[in-house]
Amino acid sequence: MNIAVMPDVSGRPHECALSRSMSADPDTLYRAWTEQLDHWFASRASVHMEPRVGSPFFFETVHGFDEDKPAERRPCYGRFLRLEPGRLIEMSWVTGSSGTEGAETIVTMEFSKRSRGGRLKLVHKGFPSQESAAKHEALWPLILDHLDRCMEGVGPGEAAPRPHLAGGRNIAMKVPVHQYEETVRFYRDVLGMEQIEELLPAIGFRFGANQLWLDQTPGMSQAELWLDIEPGPDHPSGRSQIRCVVRRRVLRRLIAGFVRTSRLRE
Repeated sequence: MNIAVMPDVSGRPHECALSRSMSADPDTLYRAWTEQLDHWFASRASVHMEPRVGSPFFFETVHGFDEDKPAERRPCYGRFLRLEPGRLIEMSWVTGSSGTEGAETIVTMEFSKRSRGGRLKLVHKGFPSQESAAKHEALWPLILDHLDRCMEGVGPGEAAPRPHLAGGRNIAMKVPVHQYEETVRFYRDVLGMEQIEELLPAIGFRFGANQLWLDQTPGMSQAELWLDIEPGPDHPSGRSQIRCVVRRRVLRRLIAGFVRTSRLRE
């Protein structure tokens, strides 16, 4: 059994723990966390993970519970510290201000068999504050409940089904600061799109049945387009509020082409 260098959490005593029965067996639960994270938890194409002790990983989860605003992505970084297939996963876990506040915490999951399904015991320790620990104490049961629903009916050796997704209502364009005013003028004055006034100072436009939001984003060199994605009605979660984001580079010549077309029509 290989063991990686453990993070020093001795100065951060805050932790949370829970144990619950799961419908899936231990091997299926192990694979869900190490090989199939984007089938139930992480956004597609965001997962960089190799189930090997000492190997770093990265993924993004996406949160968006407001119909009138684009989804928010939240990155998670970590390292696998201990791996025992079908029995144990221990990993470091780093998220942002709404999570571990940038601290490298430790998540340990132990799996055991039951007559039907399995049992999962989780300990998350090393939080920088009691507030952060309390947030995760409330969050982890929701995550494991979602995992249990997604893995229900998945037998040993079977892959978890990928979620069925559909296009959502919101489109977000992340625009560099130096292009922001020009981009707003383009959609408002050149294309004449109807501006959404209800949520000022947020800048958005009605785009047919959709809503296009323009976000001024420091540190970017070119714009990115984020698409709002919703799970279909047969998604295991049964929650229409879940969001994920697909990003594509927005080519500047595309906007230039729109401008040329509008001038020709004039």
